[in-house]
Amino acid sequence: MSLRGRTTFPSSLARSTRPRRSLASAGAAGGTGAALAEFLSQTAGDMIQDAQTADAEQVAIQARQEGAAAGVKAGADGGVIALAPGDTVRAKAFNDAMVGGYTASLDVYTHAKATEWKAQYADNPDGFKDQWAALSAGLVRNQPAELQPEVQAQLLKRGALMHSDLVAAKATKDLRLAEDRANGDMLSAMLNADGQSEQAWRSGNATAAAGHDATWADYLTRRTDLHETQKVQLADGFRRNRARAAVLGEFDRVKAKGLDAAEAFVRRLPAAHKDQDPDDLTRWQAEMERGLSDLKEQRREALSALHDQAADALFRAERGYGAQPLVDLANKARTLGDDRLAARLSQTVRAADLAVDLAHMPLPALAAKAQDYEQTAKAGGDPRRAEIARSVLAEQSKALATDAIGHTRRQGFAVPAIDWSNPDSLAERTRFADRLSGIHKIPVSALDKAELADLHARLDAGSPDDKARLLGSLAKGFGTRRLPEVLDAIGAKDNETAQAGAIAARGGNGGQVARDILFGQALRKSLSSDKAGGGRQYLPPKDEAFRLFFETALPPAALAAMAPEDQAGIQQAVISSYAAKSHAAGKAHQVAVDPVLFRAAVTDVTGGVVAWNGKSFPAPRPGVTQADITKLVDGLTDNDFLMAQDKVTPAQVRHHGRFVMKEPGRYFVEIGGAFVHDKFGRPLELDLGFKARLNRMGAD
Repeated sequence: MSLRGRTTFPSSLARSTRPRRSLASAGAAGGTGAALAEFLSQTAGDMIQDAQTADAEQVAIQARQEGAAAGVKAGADGGVIALAPGDTVRAKAFNDAMVGGYTASLDVYTHAKATEWKAQYADNPDGFKDQWAALSAGLVRNQPAELQPEVQAQLLKRGALMHSDLVAAKATKDLRLAEDRANGDMLSAMLNADGQSEQAWRSGNATAAAGHDATWADYLTRRTDLHETQKVQLADGFRRNRARAAVLGEFDRVKAKGLDAAEAFVRRLPAAHKDQDPDDLTRWQAEMERGLSDLKEQRREALSALHDQAADALFRAERGYGAQPLVDLANKARTLGDDRLAARLSQTVRAADLAVDLAHMPLPALAAKAQDYEQTAKAGGDPRRAEIARSVLAEQSKALATDAIGHTRRQGFAVPAIDWSNPDSLAERTRFADRLSGIHKIPVSALDKAELADLHARLDAGSPDDKARLLGSLAKGFGTRRLPEVLDAIGAKDNETAQAGAIAARGGNGGQVARDILFGQALRKSLSSDKAGGGRQYLPPKDEAFRLFFETALPPAALAAMAPEDQAGIQQAVISSYAAKSHAAGKAHQVAVDPVLFRAAVTDVTGGVVAWNGKSFPAPRPGVTQADITKLVDGLTDNDFLMAQDKVTPAQVRHHGRFVMKEPGRYFVEIGGAFVHDKFGRPLELDLGFKARLNRMGAD
């Protein structure tokens, strides 16, 4: 279609075609003169007319150029035509050229718009129709009246063709998208059916697998995006993958029976599946070999771990810790194919049973049994029994000496539980430890390692009042005989708190003195944000200032009468007691030690200074006099030294003894420069503080 018009020119602008009369014809008509006159007249007229025609053509050419330019410019954007008025040569030439240029340019403009909107409204043909209608209405209005019908018809025709193309293209596209969606849904469903089918074949569920296979095939048949050749290829690949899944599923189940069965399955695969493609079988065998490689590596790792476990189990079984682990490990070794290890473990079970029986014997009976086996072996009997007995005896002796309560619990015996706030539970543990000690004829601590760690944690985290209550519960529950070992365990980490515990146990005002020590201990650890205040404000600037006062309040002989490992703890307890007394008196920011408060702190902690055989030592309780000490020493009996390793008499102590304070109220006994030891090789302790309290000596 074209919107271009035809350019016409008016007849007045055409060159005259009248025949020019010749002189002969003019003369024939009017004579010679007339003819000459007419000829001359006509010749002059023709010359004038030719000149006028040339000028008019020049004007028309220029007008056409201007009109064409104006028409092209107006038509380029569908603008309004401005026709020249009048009926002159120039006006007619200008207007004809303008209409021609306009229609030609407008044709290009509308074609470009149609192309642009066709792309823009590819998915919306009605949108294109509306846009084109609006454009057409505007363009028609801009045309001269005589051109409007033709332009409107041509625009409607072009728009209808474009709209028809868009509608057809969109319908084709929508159909293709619908097919793509359907094919996509079917592809997704096929993938799902494929996965479920493979899983069913791998698990050995042929019925479910057949259903999933049929679903997959149905979707394949309905696909419209595949050629028949492609469908045949896909179906063949699907069938081969199903066969692979079935074989690998069977292989998985065989692997559960062990490596040997799995290797045999791989070897027999070609003979068992002759209907399958040989290349497929080769690939499947390679895939299963990789699976066997992983299984072999897993077995190597499992066997390595099993050997480590077996070594530990053998070591423990031969020392009486039970044979059941050996039985379990032997069964596991058989499953993994290590028959030699299984046989060794099984053979050791009998020896382990013997070791368990020996381990549950009292230590003296075990020692006697070991000696009996040794004698039997020397006489030609089974040397293995003697070896087992020696091993169990060494292990039991070590375990009982290290942690008798914990070892007894691990052997399966019931051990009374500990409740730190309940002295009765502590007393029950004491009786249990005493019974255990009597059975094995060795000293047995009342607490195991885990319980001691818990006790330390409670003392570290508790407030002074919490710690004082706990120490009081320990004293009531464990009593004077078992408390020293508990305080020794506390003192291994915190000697000052152990000293406070010993003071709390001496009765009378001992509980309050212990609270003062623990309160002062907390004060000394506290600092204000500027590190200038806090609890340390109740002490002189330097702890070293206490040294001179210690030397005056506790002479060197008295200090020497303290166990070296306890001297520092006792001194720290005195300083903490001093801090508590300063706090109670409101004496902050001291520049020097207050001698009155210091002597009171020394007396509270050490009980003062007494002497025996010319050797000074701290008194067992505050207020105990020299006369009281004489009565206490004179009152010693043989029963006080029943546990002595070597025979010691009260007379030896009275005449040659010296007392070294372990903790307030408790003393080592030194005779002839050597400590008296108990039957277990430990320094023998005398609790003179308890004896003083029984005799109502000292201040309460």
